[in-house]
Amino acid sequence: MFAARQLRLRVLEALELRVKQFLRREELWPLRIPREPLVLESIVRQILADEAGAFNLESLRARTLLSFEWADGSWWLGWVGALPSGL
Repeated sequence: MFAARQLRLRVLEALELRVKQFLRREELWPLRIPREPLVLESIVRQILADEAGAFNLESLRARTLLSFEWADGSWWLGWVGALPSGL
């Protein structure tokens, strides 16, 4: 359990640095929007390296905003997470 919390903390710290680059728009408040799509799996692999497989990405999700599914089986999911700073 402690190891999982440490991995989560490392990922949250990396995301905290990236969120400062997100757009802030009055009509989208309180959400911040990345300038380009954010591939969370890539960030986790970069930060955690060999330990990335032990990290559960679902542990970051606070609320799903949008979910799209297509006939070919592909899908896209947009969700929000809360960072320790409150962002």
